[in-house]
Order: sequence, then C-alpha cells, then structure tokens
Amino acid sequence: MARKANRRHIAHLPRLQLANFVNAITMRIMNQSTAAAMASLEEQKQELDAAIQAEHVKAALIRG
Repeated sequence: MARKANRRHIAHLPRLQLANFVNAITMRIMNQSTAAAMASLEEQKQELDAAIQAEHVKAALIRG
C-alpha cells in the first residue's frame, strides 16, 4: 500500500516542479539553469505520461 502511494507521489513530483518553474517564469526569474531544469522536467513528464498511457492500454487489453 505504501509503495503505491509512493509511486503516485513520485509521479506527481515532475508536475509540481514544473509548476514551480512556471511560477518562476511568471515572476520573470529565468536563466540558463532554470531553462535547462525546465526542459529536463518536461521530458520527464512526457516519459511518465507515455508510461501511464501504456499501462492504461495494458489494463484495457487485460480486461478484454
């Protein structure tokens, strides 16, 4: 049970971090470091979204 909750927490970290970067940009805090970190987080988010979608497809195939 704790493992599942931990996975959910980890899956949301990139979104939370991305939201923090959006806030930084809104406050006009942008430099090479924040740009690189934001690009990395966006890539992680895309990978997680793809993995989640793959799991949904697997679940649908199993259910028939």
